[in-house]
Amino acid sequence: STAQLAERALGERLELAVHTLPFGRAAGALSGRRLARTVAIVGGTAPSGQADYAITGEALEPVAGQGREQAASGHPRRVVVPGLGLWMRPALPSRERERKPGDRRVLAVSLAQAAALDAHSLAAWDNALGGRARLHLVPNLSAASVPSVALELSRPLAHTDVTLSPVAGPQACADLLADADLYLHVPGDLGALTALAAGCPVVARAGSDRIVPAVMQAVGLPDWLVARSAGEYSAAIRRLVADPGLRVELRASIDRARVLAVMNDPMLPAHLAVALAWVREAGPTTGGHPVFIGAGSAPTLL
Repeated sequence: STAQLAERALGERLELAVHTLPFGRAAGALSGRRLARTVAIVGGTAPSGQADYAITGEALEPVAGQGREQAASGHPRRVVVPGLGLWMRPALPSRERERKPGDRRVLAVSLAQAAALDAHSLAAWDNALGGRARLHLVPNLSAASVPSVALELSRPLAHTDVTLSPVAGPQACADLLADADLYLHVPGDLGALTALAAGCPVVARAGSDRIVPAVMQAVGLPDWLVARSAGEYSAAIRRLVADPGLRVELRASIDRARVLAVMNDPMLPAHLAVALAWVREAGPTTGGHPVFIGAGSAPTLL
């Protein structure tokens, strides 16, 4: 159990605990415990009250002017490595797409956890999908929380045909995405990377995590698929829902080999080895300015 794993780790008196994103339910629970003297998150900046450091890629750094604010606001201290800083191996579909590419009954999917489904995103979904598309949600719920979450979602999605699958394994999600027409990303949701690996077009909301927009840019998807406002988000979803030919064109443009290459930087293990050695030596922290570290280079404050 999660509790047994935590107690075992605590008994080891570890110097360093490293959590990798994306979190599942168990990993998310473990990330909330201080399992070692120093705690780091690799792959993003997900909030965790117990994390001292967040190791991210240089391409995911905040725009100018945000670094000083985050350094002073209690966020984990960022340790920046070259590139995107990604090493992800999402599940791939085990079968070919079964639905017709231009099927007019659109299927939209989200794997975002329930806590990430904010009111603005839900309103945009209902506005763009209501009466025009089906929405399949897999929010990684415990059995006990299903009734309350289903009730909470029924109000903002009152005009949308919703299927709620509380939880599904990686392979089942990949197969669902093989048949999906579009994936609806919200900030903090890394399920969009599984969607891209499955060849499913993604409409993303720009936010603090930056990972999904950066991958979409790196694989050559058009800029309008990354929305910077609620209006842009709704408009991009409606555009895809209304145009079967555009959905087919976008799916055909997603090169799986290129997507997987972007998600798996061959130099990342070397960069991480140096970064984690520095983190272990630096020890616990309550914040501080970001530091850039890469294999073969000295640490530099940003």
